[in-house]
Amino acid sequence: MGGAGGTGTGTGGVNCVNDNNCAIDEHCVCPDCDDDLFCGNPANCEENGVCNSFEEGCVCNDCMTHPECLDN
Repeated sequence: MGGAGGTGTGTGGVNCVNDNNCAIDEHCVCPDCDDDLFCGNPANCEENGVCNSFEEGCVCNDCMTHPECLDN
């Protein structure tokens, strides 16, 4: 259930550990979080032109061009 908690927010570097587990401290744009219920929920998109990679996943328009999302 990555991205659902923790303290990391903003658009800085992401903390991806590609181990097929979306950890609580991983950003929603990480490959492991593509299918996460929180990260994949469009209701979490702020749609303000800025990708908050910790709380917004690749499903959000703001994050679709994030380097971690380009493989989707």
